[in-house]
Formats: sequence, C-alpha cells, structure tokens
Amino acid sequence: MAEVTIAEAFEIALAHHQGSRSREAGELYERILAVQPDHPDASHLLGLLALQAGDCARAQRLIQRAIELNPGAAIYHNSLGQVFDRSSQPAEARAEYEQALRLAPAYVEALNNLGNNLARAGRSREAIATLEAAVTADPGVGQTYSNLGNVLKDSGQLSRAIACFRRAVELCPNDPLLHSNLLLTLHYDPACGPEALLREHRLWDERHGDAGPIMPHENVPDPQRRLRVGYVSPDFNAHPIARFLTPLLRLHRRDEIEVFSYADVPRPDATTAELQGLSDHWRNIAFLSDDDVARQIRADRIDILVDLAAHSARNRLRLFARKPAPVQLTYLAYCSTTGLRHLDYRLSDPFLNPIDQEVSSYSEETLRLESYWCYAPHPIQPLTVTERAGDRGSLTFACLNNPCKISDVTLSAWTQLLQQLPESKLVIHAHEIGRTHLQDHFRAAGLALERVEFVGRQPLADYLATYQRVDIGLDTYPFGGGTTTCDALWMGVPVVSQRGATAVSRAGASLLGQLGLSELVADTPEAYVRIAVALARDPARLRAWRSGLRQQMQSSRLMDGPRCVQNLESIYRDIWQSWCRIEP
Repeated sequence: MAEVTIAEAFEIALAHHQGSRSREAGELYERILAVQPDHPDASHLLGLLALQAGDCARAQRLIQRAIELNPGAAIYHNSLGQVFDRSSQPAEARAEYEQALRLAPAYVEALNNLGNNLARAGRSREAIATLEAAVTADPGVGQTYSNLGNVLKDSGQLSRAIACFRRAVELCPNDPLLHSNLLLTLHYDPACGPEALLREHRLWDERHGDAGPIMPHENVPDPQRRLRVGYVSPDFNAHPIARFLTPLLRLHRRDEIEVFSYADVPRPDATTAELQGLSDHWRNIAFLSDDDVARQIRADRIDILVDLAAHSARNRLRLFARKPAPVQLTYLAYCSTTGLRHLDYRLSDPFLNPIDQEVSSYSEETLRLESYWCYAPHPIQPLTVTERAGDRGSLTFACLNNPCKISDVTLSAWTQLLQQLPESKLVIHAHEIGRTHLQDHFRAAGLALERVEFVGRQPLADYLATYQRVDIGLDTYPFGGGTTTCDALWMGVPVVSQRGATAVSRAGASLLGQLGLSELVADTPEAYVRIAVALARDPARLRAWRSGLRQQMQSSRLMDGPRCVQNLESIYRDIWQSWCRIEP
C-alpha cells in the first residue's frame, strides 16, 4: 500500500470488482482495511464479495461494520437486507430494506428487494404496490418489470404478467433469465400453442444461445463402457423436482452409471443432503460462473449432461449452450422445449407426446420413456386414507396446484361445475390478491362465496391432510399439475384433467393414463365439466377409488422405480451409442 494512496487502492479494487475479478478485489479490500479499519466502503464491498461466495456470516459482520461507520448509507442497509434474505431471515431483511427506503425513498433496487421479499411472504398486494412504485421511480429497469410480472402471474393476472415480462425483455434484451421468465409464463396462456411456443423459445436461443465455438469432446467413444451422467439443477432441495429425481439417483445401477450432481443451491436443506448422499460426485455450483462449471464438467469427462430446469428459475441453459458434454438432454422441469440448438434430446412419454402426434414443435429430438414420472411419496405421508369425504356431508372439489396455473378456461369450467352441483364446495390453493381475483369472479357468477375455501402455503403434513376431506381433484389447464396430481391420487382422490395441444397440458393425461384412468381426461372444457359432474353423482365409484387408488399407483409404472430407472438407462445407452457411431 506504500506505492499508492488508500483512495487509489480503492479505485483499483473497485475496478477489479466491477470486472468480476473477485479474488483481486477481495485482496485489495483486505489490505485497505488492514491499514484503515474504518473504511466503510471497503468493508461493505468485501461483505458483498463474501455474500457472492455464500459466506453469509462474514458478509453480515462486514456490512454491519460498514453501517456502524456510516448509518446513513441506504446502499449498506439494502445489502444487509440481501444477506438476511439469503440467510432465511425474511423479517430482518424486510426491516433493512425499509430502512434503506426511509433514507432514499426512490431507491429502485431496495424497492425491488422489498417487493420480492413481500411476495415470498404471501403479501402480494403490498408486493405489487412496492414494485409499481419501483416502476414509477425508474421505468427503464427491466428487472423491476420481471419481478412485477412474477407477482402478477402468481396472483392470477396472466395478461398483465406477460405484458410485464415482454417489457422486461425489451429493456434488457441480453438478459437470458428475464427472457426465460417470459417463456415459462407463456405456457400458462391457453392462447399460446405449440408453434408459438417454439418460435418464442428459438428467439431465446438466437439471443442467448451462442456462447462461442464448441470445443471437441475428448470422451472415449466406447459404446459399452460405464457412463458418466451429470444432472444440473437449482432444485436439489425441497422442490417437486426432487420428489421425482430421488428414486432415480437412488436406483441407478452403479456398474452402468456414475452419477455427478451439479447443484445450484445457495441455501441447502435436508433434501439437499439426501440427494448429495445419493450422488457419486457432488459439485456445488451456486457461486460459479457458467464458464467455470463448463470447465468442471469437461474435467469430470461427463458423457451425458441432463438439464432439470429448462426455463424455470435459476436455470443454467447458458451452460448447456457451451456444450460441455457430448450428449445433452432436458427432463422433468417442464416437458416443453428449451429452443436450444445444443440440447440434443428431450424426454417425454406416449401420453405427453402420442406416437402418432407431430413433434416438430420442439427444437430437441423427442425420446419417449414408458413413463415420464417416477413418483415417490414423501415419508411423512399418512399410511391410511380416510373414508370418502362426501359421506360426511356435501361433496368437495379441490385444486391445490400452484395458483398461477388457474387460467380463465379453468375458472370458467369450475364455475359451471359449482352451478350444476349446488351442494358442492371447492377448495383452492391461492394467495392474498389471487383470492380477491377469484372471489370477484365467483361473485359475478352469482355463487355464494361460502362455497369456496382458500388455503395458502401449508406445511407438508397439513397440505396432505387437506386431501382427506376432498372427493374429487380438479386439474388446471393448459398447465397441469404434476406432483400435486400424484399426491391427490396417492391420497385416494381421483383427478379430472383436460389435455390440449402442448405437452404441459397433457401432464394429467400422462399420469392418469399410466393408471388406466384415461376416462378422467377430457379434450374440451365442456367434456371436463361433464366428467366431473358424472363422477360427483357416482358415490360408489368414488368410494372404490378412495380405497383402491393407492394400491393402483403402487402397482403401476408411476411407482415402479427399478423399471423407470432401467428404462431411462436404456435410453442413455442408446443415445450414447449413437454419439459413438458418429465420432470419427
């Protein structure tokens, strides 16, 4: 530090920081603080580097020290709020964002962080107001529109959400994750068919899918050797994807498959630990760049790399654009397309994509498993199913899917159901402002609001217990349920579904088809209502399913883990051998 002043050293450190040279920046911040311990900006920025590296405890100490030195700096409070959010302390985070806004009321980043925090707390009305204030403060920030779009989507305001996402993409055309938010949300729109979805996804690839020249792969092209398979996901935690992934990792035949898990999980939980224990090799990539992860995958000599996120939150599709493995495929996140030219295959099944159905609306080659799903009930699920709920009073329908899946088509069908069955009730999973939207609809249709019950986020045991008082499950359209449909069936609740032209609209058809229950699958909203009404008026059939669905699931391909894994491994072997044949 003798050669330069503290101010000059800080400018150099800041340039390193802004240039993503974290190690060099951190070393200089440390040297500055060794000479001048009361330098608040150095303490703050070193704290941010610690946060980026996942060391929340150190980040908190450093940023709190900066606040002690300069309590009037709104940016420090905003950063401390981010630390608390990352540390699963939402109330403490909210207090820091609010303090930042008291100091700087038009601070857009703090408004965005507070809005997201409120949304996660289920306070959607306040979240929307906060994010709208951020738009007013600076209408040129794309991230604000994307955050607002997420809350609007989850509140059932689909058209407004899509408009926000499109505005975010206009403002930030080079941000792949904001663009992914739009693509995911388009699947909820009944007016967006397969061709439109493919066009939108290919546009993502045109903008974000070129990560430079693809380097040759040095994998040994031996068609029979043990394969090194890598799974990439941000959902190696208490997430629905993990429910279907767990039996696969557990049952992979280790003489055939060596499992590498690339986990983008900044906040691991008990499920993370379980999945890590089921993996031969575990790579924590939460704080690594796509280039760093691509180098790791090549160093691991991965033969087949599996994307488990598609365009959902925290996806790593830009990693797949680098083609770090010779064979790449997408599975489980949503059974649509990614649009990526460098993702070779997508997995499906004969119900999601019937053999005679055109599959040209996917950028990947479609490979059909016997069953797309390999369901494992959660260990705490009740061992027994109660008697049919309708035997104790009026018949009860329910939909516990993510409320953003409740389209106008679905809502109209539910209204007709309640009108045709005046003694029936409906239980819906919905959050604060989404409940108001639904109540307004039912009130306008002349339905008594006492007939509609809302449940919010529930502990798993309470969520499962809800099915004990439900007679018939109602799927959503065009984005159907996956885990929720399996859970309902496991609890003895038949589910009525409607299939459409997209694979995501055929999730219910796939699950019910595997159980031989295609009679519960409709092709039109009118048929959906007819099937549900007929089922509601057939208590004998409901009682039979109540007592027999669980056994039916256990004896089906949905829960035949060894068969599912053998089928998957057979596909892995086939596509690997195809690659070996084209290698010189």
